[in-house]
Amino acid sequence: MYELGLLDEFQPHQKLAELDGVIDGQTVPIADFSRLPTHCKFIAFMPQWDFLNFLSSRATRFPSFELRMEHEVTDLLTENVDRRSSQSPAASRMAGCVDSTYASFHPSPRRHWS
Repeated sequence: MYELGLLDEFQPHQKLAELDGVIDGQTVPIADFSRLPTHCKFIAFMPQWDFLNFLSSRATRFPSFELRMEHEVTDLLTENVDRRSSQSPAASRMAGCVDSTYASFHPSPRRHWS
């Protein structure tokens, strides 16, 4: 969010700066995000639809942003990605993509992620 200039506008529902766990009945610290050398020293929690609505509403200020909804994802391109915008939906190739539902229902493209 910081790199996109959206950090000041981003309001997650919950923030977690420290993570504890219970091991053999004892509460032990597992992670302290407040010490990270980043602008956000926490993990943000919010419903996925709120996060995607936030991103899509703010992304309109970027001239190269294009939102496509209800498009089927059949595979992920990992090599020779055409970074030019295409007007043809059949030939569409995107340099970056957020797919909010595909991985949940169709695990096959996940095999390409590294």
